[in-house]
Amino acid sequence: LEAQIIALERVEAAKGAAEAARDQALEAQKGAESRAEAAESRMKDLETGGVAAINEAASVAAQAAAAVITGGLYQNDQGKWKVGEGSPSAERLKPLWKHLRPALEWVALWWDDVRGKVTALPEPEQQAFFKEVPPDEIEEEPAP
Repeated sequence: LEAQIIALERVEAAKGAAEAARDQALEAQKGAESRAEAAESRMKDLETGGVAAINEAASVAAQAAAAVITGGLYQNDQGKWKVGEGSPSAERLKPLWKHLRPALEWVALWWDDVRGKVTALPEPEQQAFFKEVPPDEIEEEPAP
């Protein structure tokens, strides 16, 4: 009888240890799930932020290119870029400037070549030009 009681106590102790291990494993699982959910949430936030950053950069680039054409963003006689009316603010341009500058310099050169031709056009044709530059939609050519 004594041996059976000792065996029963060992079984109860083992059962208690197993339950404690199970509870600890369940807590670890909950913690892991919580960390996974938090990581997934951060990834979604980063993705959303990335899309917003791309949209902002594209908007600034388009506004800057238009400002080069309208004279709101120009290079002075020393070649230094100046922000005027109709241009994105210097604060919006600054973080993107090293990426935008080469394209804006190309736009400025293109506009220097085209400006005389556009101003020589009759007024209705000038207005039509400005409605199309930049185009509202870009049509893709079919793939060969």
